[in-house]
Amino acid sequence: MAFFASVLFGLGAAKLGIVMSFGGVLAAGCVAVISSHKRRPYAWVVVCLVGVLLGTWRGQDYRAKMRLYTQLYGQIVTVQLTAQSDGAHDDSQLAFDAEDIVFTKPYTAHVPGRVSIKGLAIPAVFRGDRLEVTGKLYKTRGSKQAGISYADVRLLSRKTTVFDRFRLWFSSGVRNAVPEPQASFGIGLLIGQRTALPPAFTDTLSKVGLTHIIAVSGYNLTIIIEFARSKLGKRSKYQALVWSIMLMGGFVLVTGFSASIIRATIVSTLSLAAWYYGRTIRPLLLILFAAGVTALWNPLYIWSDVGWYLSFLAFFGVLIIAPLVIASRKQQGKRATALSVLVIESFCAQIMTLPIIMFIFHRLAIIGLVSNIIVVPLVPLAMVCTLFAGLAGMLSPALSGWFGLPAKLVLQYMMDAASLFARWSHATINHVIDAITMIMLYACMIAAAVILWRRVRKNATITDRNTTEDA
Repeated sequence: MAFFASVLFGLGAAKLGIVMSFGGVLAAGCVAVISSHKRRPYAWVVVCLVGVLLGTWRGQDYRAKMRLYTQLYGQIVTVQLTAQSDGAHDDSQLAFDAEDIVFTKPYTAHVPGRVSIKGLAIPAVFRGDRLEVTGKLYKTRGSKQAGISYADVRLLSRKTTVFDRFRLWFSSGVRNAVPEPQASFGIGLLIGQRTALPPAFTDTLSKVGLTHIIAVSGYNLTIIIEFARSKLGKRSKYQALVWSIMLMGGFVLVTGFSASIIRATIVSTLSLAAWYYGRTIRPLLLILFAAGVTALWNPLYIWSDVGWYLSFLAFFGVLIIAPLVIASRKQQGKRATALSVLVIESFCAQIMTLPIIMFIFHRLAIIGLVSNIIVVPLVPLAMVCTLFAGLAGMLSPALSGWFGLPAKLVLQYMMDAASLFARWSHATINHVIDAITMIMLYACMIAAAVILWRRVRKNATITDRNTTEDA
């Protein structure tokens, strides 16, 4: 935990321009190995130093590659890139995100990061297309490093994989069985593809704190893994493990290697391995490991990706704070029902993400807890119904309307519930906090979690001792 926390600290230091050499990282690593072997008291200090050096070294290498963006802002550029998402119309332009960026004019260079592209007179863009784009480069905020609007876009190559063809075929099947906009909503729930959703409904989900249900994440993978474990776990843990890995791998290939799905895959894989081998993983170690690995792979996550922060803060609330609250209630003699667990987990996840949302978006969804309790429990049912509707639309378009009726009803109810909550005059309030206030709020939350952990651990020790003596 100390190592990965230090890696994150080092990446943050690199963002501020602190320079570290590779030789320093190598030397610190050698000292750490020697110190750990001899079990010296200061070994953990050296491990932290290695983490900081590794993080700053990786960060400064990434910063050097990102300087080209700064030099080219405001200039006409030509760039070759790969579409990361299917194109969707936005303000009469076809918009999509792209990666694997190679500038060809005015300089030739391969740079990391993502850019947002909007162009005219483009028939269609699909994920995986290799394109050449010409237009004026402008600076953007958030997880994308730049953007080009009113771009001249030319298709270079289209190499769709089997999974891409299946994804498009399945999406067409869903639309055969379920009318719009329910079909796009169901596809968003199942595979995280939300480009076709009406902007008004996307804004509605944001107002009531439900945007996360159409962002492919750990929740989708949890449903898949729990399904495999529940069906095969009692018969054979090995079969459950193999099927879970196969389903998870296919899901990742269909949805794409986005930041959220990579984080979710790491957490789900470690949890699945722990279940198979009968081990337990400390939640804090799990969170820091996933955060450290993803941030080392792409430092832009920790530098500018708000979704990265929201994901791990929600993880912290669900995996650490919620179990402490539930354990504390059990010690008070209160039974943990499925509804109470859902309420506690939703509340803890929202509390942990609240300060950063207020700091960045200046908006707070007051109705978010209620809307999550009403809508989120229906997500697994909606996913299953959408899956069957899509398969029916693929195999039997003539009869798909009957198979798609359950999906239509469930999805329509969820959409109506979200729209009803959004109509409440006080569903969202605007409130701005500064960085110091945000940091103080998180410090108070961590302090409260530590106090609750110490209280739960102390009470559990007393209970265990009394139980043993009575026996």
